[in-house]
Amino acid sequence: MFSQYRRRHRTRVELTPMIDIMFYLVIFFMIFGTFRTETAGVPLELPRAATAQDLARDHLVITVDGQGRIFYEGRVMTDSDLTRTLLPILRSTPDRVVIIKADRSISYERLVQTIDAIRMAGGARLALAVERATRAGGVTP
Repeated sequence: MFSQYRRRHRTRVELTPMIDIMFYLVIFFMIFGTFRTETAGVPLELPRAATAQDLARDHLVITVDGQGRIFYEGRVMTDSDLTRTLLPILRSTPDRVVIIKADRSISYERLVQTIDAIRMAGGARLALAVERATRAGGVTP
């Protein structure tokens, strides 16, 4: 008599949410995998380091070429122009990383001047861009 009420319900695994998540992951990697961080148009010879690390993608890139010219977003700037340009950006997000891509032939003084200009704009998190070296000590044959 009660046998009809005791039917066992089979548990089901719903695949639709998992398929949706996989679709979103594929789209995410397709979109964000195409972004580049290279600054086009400025030929640089970066110093090499064996301990180079990749940084987060939410960063600003400042380039200093072999003649000591500063580039930001493809435009040549002076130190004061750089400070004025970065001031509103770094005020709104002060924890942003500022990456300095400096040619290995520039003087140490020029690099310090560029760092000062960035720090005057509020840049506290600075990183120097390098190329990965194949041997320890940053020396390549």
